[in-house]
Amino acid sequence: MGYTVPVLRGPAPVRPFTVQPPVRATLQAVITKVDPVEALSVSQRNAPDHKEREGFATTDQYLGTGVDKRPVDKGQPQLSSGISTINLDSRYPVVVEKSSPPVPVEIAPDVSKSSASQVIAPTQVTEVNECVVDPDICGEGFCVNLPIGYMCVCQEGYKQNNNQTKCVDVNECLRPDACPDGLCINTVGSFRCEYCDSGFLMNRRGQCEDIDECLTSTTCPYDRCVNNPGSYACIPCPEGYRGFNGRCFDINECQEDPSLCAGGDCSNLEGSYMCTCRTGYESTSDSKQCIDIDECRLGNLCLNGKCHNIEGSFVCSCNSGYQLSPASDKCDVLQDPCIYSIV
Repeated sequence: MGYTVPVLRGPAPVRPFTVQPPVRATLQAVITKVDPVEALSVSQRNAPDHKEREGFATTDQYLGTGVDKRPVDKGQPQLSSGISTINLDSRYPVVVEKSSPPVPVEIAPDVSKSSASQVIAPTQVTEVNECVVDPDICGEGFCVNLPIGYMCVCQEGYKQNNNQTKCVDVNECLRPDACPDGLCINTVGSFRCEYCDSGFLMNRRGQCEDIDECLTSTTCPYDRCVNNPGSYACIPCPEGYRGFNGRCFDINECQEDPSLCAGGDCSNLEGSYMCTCRTGYESTSDSKQCIDIDECRLGNLCLNGKCHNIEGSFVCSCNSGYQLSPASDKCDVLQDPCIYSIV
């Protein structure tokens, strides 16, 4: 670090008192026109083989408390009114010094006996340019030096840490909309989305689950919907069923067509129906229709007469001398009325 040592006029040069730590003196500084110089660190002043070189004070320099000032020795450069740099330590090779307004006089520790690493001058303060000392101090960002400290301007995908001293990765996967319907994988400074194949959806555990398209009523509006891994199929409903929103429902044929089972009674079944036929009718082999029985084909009806088939029944027409029986199913001999008459 660099320092400025003012040399004041006085009756006689006086070395600083040995005080730990530095304290403020009650004496007012006598303001004189001085040329700023760089102060020497304790470690450099005590070096046995120290040689004069540009940028450092010699061991003969000291602070003055009177009105007299001692000239600066040869080889000591003047500090600019702005900023200067010197090398002090291999770990921190560059220190930036900035001038500040005068401050109250401070009595520094005795250089020869103090353990302090630097002699602090009354009209200068030092500021370390962290951006130069450690170019990577911000990590993935840009360091901006400030009068006190520094700030980091982070690159995209990074943000300042809680102490605002470094740029750290932003976990974009914490945003709920980072990867809609996909798996978000956070990477350094970015992120990527992984998606499932068509017909599958990523769950919260990062696993691909089959999408049941049949849960959507409009997938198969007039057929039966069958879900398959990653897909689906619309299958026509079998006979006796009607498709609606992906499902098959039984058709009540007896209600939709009252003409069914003529000559009998219609009974609805799951996916079908059945006819129960009345007398004079018989059902077909599939029990879905009642057909008239031709009783006259049996050959034993309407004896002594002629059989005539009608829908669901038959009638007899008797021969001469015969009459229809009370049941109308045969012909009886006509009785001679004279036999039963009373003389």
